[in-house]
Amino acid sequence: MVEIVKLDVNSRQVIERYGIVMSPSVAINGVIKISGRIPKKEEVITIIKEAIQR
Repeated sequence: MVEIVKLDVNSRQVIERYGIVMSPSVAINGVIKISGRIPKKEEVITIIKEAIQR
């Protein structure tokens, strides 16, 4: 199962956890995988599959 949570990159919660990040960003399991660009669908699928396998 994959849980998706949308957070504001300017929120206190995000800044305290990751520091300043560029929008849009994608973090999986607490690790920023993509920042400052819109990823292609295939890239997102690959990143999620890799995270599930771990």
